[in-house]
Amino acid sequence: DVFVGPAVLLAFWALHERHMVLFAICFTVACLIKWQPMILAPFLAVYVMDVRNFRWRNVLTWLAAIVPALGTLALVVWLFNVTPVLAALQYATSHDYLSGNALNLPWIMTHFLRVWDPAQYGPLVDGQAELIRTRAWEIRLVPKLLFAACYLGLLAIFFLRRKSYRQMLLFCIAGYMGYYIFNTGVHENHLFLTVLLGMLLC
Repeated sequence: DVFVGPAVLLAFWALHERHMVLFAICFTVACLIKWQPMILAPFLAVYVMDVRNFRWRNVLTWLAAIVPALGTLALVVWLFNVTPVLAALQYATSHDYLSGNALNLPWIMTHFLRVWDPAQYGPLVDGQAELIRTRAWEIRLVPKLLFAACYLGLLAIFFLRRKSYRQMLLFCIAGYMGYYIFNTGVHENHLFLTVLLGMLLC
């Protein structure tokens, strides 16, 4: 989390100053250090592209963001091979914890399941709920759907809104908090990214 901080802060500063090449490189580096910044990518894309106010000069802005990002990714793949990059992404997206100690809805579900059905999920230990590891969709489906509804709803609202840097930061924070509050497999340290975004907003 600490290593991703400078890359995220520099990326958002560059975006504010419209240094699109620097933004694209720093944001790509941030995503390659830790995958969580990718959650912000759709909001950043909507802000950068601003397709509702399309002008032909926007195409140059898009290219100034897309080409350096792809170049940075290609350089990393060339240096380290694609296998470890894909393995890291697969590992990051396949956590089977209901909640990884994040104080969120799945954490509340973890406590509830251990109290309600200790025979299957285990009892509380000294009054505390240990982590539950499961891939059962009947348990994971509701928080996943809530996350998707919250995230996609916010993205749609942002798409329809008039774009500003402040609005973009607010929607990035809201979208990321939707991930943190509702999604499964979230760890408490994932909240670190919203601290950085909050600092930028201040």
